[in-house]
Amino acid sequence: MSVSEAREATLNTLVTPALVVEKGAYLRNISRLRGLMANYPSVAIRPHAKAHKSGTLAATQLEALGPQAVGVCVQTVREAEEMVKAGVPDVLVTNQVVTAEKLNRLVGLAKTPGVAHLGVLVDTDEGLDALLRHCCDREAGGQVVSVWVEVDAGQGRCGVPAPPESEAVLHLARRILDAEGSGGRAVRFGGLQVYHGAIQFKRGVERRAEVEAGPVRAARAARELLEANGITVPAVSGGGTGTMLLEAAAGAHTEVQPGSYVFMDSVYGAALVDESPPVEEAAAEAAAFEQSLFVAATVISRQDYFDGQGQAAAAAAVGTGAAAPGEQRRLRRRLVVDAGTKAVDQLAGPPVVWNWAEGRPAKGMSYRCGGDEHGILEGPALDLQADSEGRENGRCIGVGDTVYLQPSHCDPTVNLHDQFLFVTRERDGGLALSELIEIGARGPGC
Repeated sequence: MSVSEAREATLNTLVTPALVVEKGAYLRNISRLRGLMANYPSVAIRPHAKAHKSGTLAATQLEALGPQAVGVCVQTVREAEEMVKAGVPDVLVTNQVVTAEKLNRLVGLAKTPGVAHLGVLVDTDEGLDALLRHCCDREAGGQVVSVWVEVDAGQGRCGVPAPPESEAVLHLARRILDAEGSGGRAVRFGGLQVYHGAIQFKRGVERRAEVEAGPVRAARAARELLEANGITVPAVSGGGTGTMLLEAAAGAHTEVQPGSYVFMDSVYGAALVDESPPVEEAAAEAAAFEQSLFVAATVISRQDYFDGQGQAAAAAAVGTGAAAPGEQRRLRRRLVVDAGTKAVDQLAGPPVVWNWAEGRPAKGMSYRCGGDEHGILEGPALDLQADSEGRENGRCIGVGDTVYLQPSHCDPTVNLHDQFLFVTRERDGGLALSELIEIGARGPGC
């Protein structure tokens, strides 16, 4: 679908499955983040683009977030290329890059006119060696690559162990500074990456305790060790949508990296709903990030059946109006939509059926996976329609209708699609397609 076709379309003509963004909620989320972080003026915002993988969205977010936004994060070299193509001047790859092909592309990006900062992480001597081999001599005109040391915040993924368990962060920082100085390589020490992805979805007291014991402790210990040895730490980055306010309040991080905040999903929504002290006002605001991202799907099948009957017997019973002998009649309804695992990621759980009119999950209706191309909707709200042909919101959901699904995890769901369809709410409560934006860096992580 072209942009012009999208503008002329209505939601009834959507080719589904489709990735839909409610533009008003999307923009309010950006405004809300700006307001939240204004409470922490010494902490910069570096929004993570792995959530949307779009240079267009990254550029517009930076503009809307104002001067506190210093740049973006990405997770892959392909995402970095997409950001630079869109004119984003400051990009940090929050991952290790070690293969020759990717390093050549990464170093090439640093030479792009308009790029002020291109950063990447290291956590091993081997990784740093590979990067230094691809960075030109400073005297030969090589563009400087910013090299950050990743410190494990307790996730047990990438990153050197935090002090006092290990002084590896000091060793790597010294090596980077040596390469920058006497080594003459086109690199500089960028700072520390201290992020814990596994605690983003934790709730309340448990999350606060793990943030303090994990990324906050690790960031403080690493920074103190480097400064005690005469090394200035330019920046400490980390903190996602679920923990950024806690890290900002603790003061150990100088940057936070929220990404999913702009779209939200059911897992983040559940995690943020019970925020409480120590950042009372800001936390309450964080819980108000709105769901803006949905997968639109079409109902392709509707089946009515009685409890305890097979599909063939149920079809016959529905046709005759008779229940099986000895059974109390209980008519059920099942809807099948054209969105399965190829349209909405389900690793974090099934999507939630969304009541678009009221801006909340639909009551009495749930989704279960029906395979690659199918999703199955069931529940008492549908049973009511089947049993009495009753109406909910004035009508039954039938074959050909569009339903909207709230993903359980927005990032991998975005990665399944080629484009965003931005929609706006009309005065009459309807929705209109207004903009089509390409997801330029979707893919497996190249």
